[in-house]
Amino acid sequence: MRFSVIIPTYNRAALVQEAIESVLAQTHRDFELIVVNDGSTDDTVEQLAPYQGRLTLISQPNGGLERAYDCGIAAACGDYLAFLDSDDLYFPDTLAGYQEAIDEHRGPPLVLGQPLFFRGREELARRPSGATLQQVVFPDYLAKDCMMFTSCSMFVIRRDVYAAVGGFRQDNHHRYGHEDFHLLLKLGLVGPVVAVRQPPLFAYRVHAGNSVRNTRRVLQSIAYLVAAERSGAFAGGAARRTDRYALLAGTLVNWFRTALRRGEKVAAIKLLLQNLDIVGVGVWQRVRRQIRRSRGPRPATRA
Repeated sequence: MRFSVIIPTYNRAALVQEAIESVLAQTHRDFELIVVNDGSTDDTVEQLAPYQGRLTLISQPNGGLERAYDCGIAAACGDYLAFLDSDDLYFPDTLAGYQEAIDEHRGPPLVLGQPLFFRGREELARRPSGATLQQVVFPDYLAKDCMMFTSCSMFVIRRDVYAAVGGFRQDNHHRYGHEDFHLLLKLGLVGPVVAVRQPPLFAYRVHAGNSVRNTRRVLQSIAYLVAAERSGAFAGGAARRTDRYALLAGTLVNWFRTALRRGEKVAAIKLLLQNLDIVGVGVWQRVRRQIRRSRGPRPATRA
């Protein structure tokens, strides 16, 4: 089997049905669908009863998104793990697009999609149909040198690679958030990484229940990421510290600005001041890249 699509859900009976329908409508049919009910207290189980035989439903006590994903992954049989948060959607050709990238690059360990943001379903029509895949290939994730939106719904990971890096966090910080970025840093040396920039391969629903609405929780998540980095938790060691710092700096600066706009000035300034070394490295890396781009490609030399 090529893909195991995993949807964790908690108290989103209506939204998860839409997510399920979007997966079941795939033009690429070599997949299984696993839904993990993470201790929902609404009528999720009853609402999913009509899908019996078309998906695998696993129920567990509430333990957070990461543990729910890991529970689904433990039951997965596919060569590739494809993640989808329960408030997001796949397009009918999403798995076909991932399969095309996998074939073209001979089974890469990690493929990343990008989103179309939507509030109402009518906005999904903005996505161009029949578009050619626009891809960027990095030697590994730590070498990424362009901006990309980060979400668990963007991940397609070869199952053996996920197991090799130990998967999601296993500690008691699983409720913090930024689980997507944390996993990417654990996957930092895996390569090549294929990023599909266009067309969007999933639809990210913007709504009041998005976890990023809780600014204080996001800032706590970033603080935890930085603490994990300083403790040596991520791939690459000292040799790739600058690359990791550059990635973390982007997140720090972005959320510093967002927190200021949302009125969380004290927490934002404190987090920034505590990590000026990381931000400084990020700024320097961006300046270096801009200088290289302004110079253009180096002329070929003759032997």
